[in-house]
Amino acid sequence: MDTIDVSTRAWLRNYVDEDFKIKKHHFSNQDDVYAIEATEGSFYLKTAKDLKSERDNLQRTLSYIRVPKVIGFGTVGDKDHLLMTALPGKNLAEYVDEWDTMTIVREFARAVKEFHALDITKLFTTSAAPGTVVLHGDMAMPNIICTEPGSAGFIDLGQMSVGAADLDLADALWSLQRNLGAGYGELFLSEYGNFVMTEKVDKALKYRHQA
Repeated sequence: MDTIDVSTRAWLRNYVDEDFKIKKHHFSNQDDVYAIEATEGSFYLKTAKDLKSERDNLQRTLSYIRVPKVIGFGTVGDKDHLLMTALPGKNLAEYVDEWDTMTIVREFARAVKEFHALDITKLFTTSAAPGTVVLHGDMAMPNIICTEPGSAGFIDLGQMSVGAADLDLADALWSLQRNLGAGYGELFLSEYGNFVMTEKVDKALKYRHQA
């Protein structure tokens, strides 16, 4: 359903033809995100108070991992507008009824490990302190986009930072619980490989999501 206002529609016409089709993206919980189909291709539009960090993080990681390409950025009214290419495929949570559970867990762990392997010094001005990695900041199954196992792409990079891996690992374990149920945390951590068992990770491992 088209729910954008006239000003946003006019802004979009700077980048796509006027006959584009737009639909609210149902996996977005906080920001307004819309899927757009146009002659030029498939895109996503995100609108929120401040999307500058997400824009910058997408641009700085584009050469190293699979992320959307920024097509346009601007402020309309009181909200930033970020137009990005759509990564082909579906998010990991959408594969629950198509892939076997073990494949999903392994793919998720592989994706987290790939993100954490990014070179801090190429993305940030800070030095790489011992035990730190590039953090996604919202490492959840809906933020991993795949076409097949081994093809992970990443979205929603607005909270990317540098820190201890346990922050992302805890988020990932909670996401597994919400989307797959209990009992997969140990497999996920085993597939991820070398990590430090911290209070955050242990708490997430023991968490039981109430549907």
